[in-house]
Amino acid sequence: MRNIGMTDIRSLDFNLLTTFDVIYEERSLTQAAHRLAVTQPTVSGTLARLRSLFEDRLFVRKQWGMVPTPRADQLAPQIKRLLADAWEILSPEKFDPKKASFRSHISATDYSQVIVLLPLIKRLRREAPGIQVAVVPFETTELGERFHKGQVDIAITIPEMAPPDYPSRFLFTDRYICVVRNRHPVKGDRVDLDTFCAFPHILISPAGGSFQASTDVALRSVGRRRDVMISVPNFRFALDLVKCDNFIAVFPELLLTKRDLGSLRKMELPIEIKGPDAIIVWHPRFHDDQAHIWLRKQITQTAREQSSRSS
Repeated sequence: MRNIGMTDIRSLDFNLLTTFDVIYEERSLTQAAHRLAVTQPTVSGTLARLRSLFEDRLFVRKQWGMVPTPRADQLAPQIKRLLADAWEILSPEKFDPKKASFRSHISATDYSQVIVLLPLIKRLRREAPGIQVAVVPFETTELGERFHKGQVDIAITIPEMAPPDYPSRFLFTDRYICVVRNRHPVKGDRVDLDTFCAFPHILISPAGGSFQASTDVALRSVGRRRDVMISVPNFRFALDLVKCDNFIAVFPELLLTKRDLGSLRKMELPIEIKGPDAIIVWHPRFHDDQAHIWLRKQITQTAREQSSRSS
């Protein structure tokens, strides 16, 4: 008996092995053709190729059906295991969050940490306790490089800060409001434009150091300006500063909690400013990964639930 060489393996058609397996189970070419949804001559032709490949008759026709040869009996369990292994490789990975154990690095500003990641982590502790989450600082200028180096898997950001050509998904749109401390001399539910521009402002600059934002662009469009006296890199610090003096700050509404509103007041802005769109963005290498698909779905659901509860 000759050995099956590399040339034979390269030309091996898995349909041959599937046909062998079905003939071995059915002991009938007619029944095998029915299961394989092909004609009996097709099965006969495939059997001829199998006989040539293995240099054995494999199945002998008897009155009661196709009887396997000793060589076929030897091959049958090996071929069945090979087909099962191939099916497992080709089948989509089954993800079980209860049994999952992996680590994900998520980049987010303190805004996204409060609105999305805090409730997300509570959800993960219930539904997937084996998943580790590393929350890493959001760096606008280095996000693409950190994705490339594997330091970040997922980022929650705005479209303008996402690396180009990376897959993303819309989460929600927030809206901007005016925030002052309770003892602020400005009263009412809406601040007029003159008052808004007269008081000192706190600006949140996630990248750090900027004294200009979308509010200033909107003011310039109507020929006005405000006095930004303090620029800070995160929202929670800005809230604490607002409580200290007669500052005005323009804030995303979702960030304000009931606890914050105990010492702060929110008012409608005197000018229309488009609110930020929140998105989730991820590295393309994780696009089809079942674990990351599940995690991205949890982030999306959590974000939209938080948005709807606050609307």
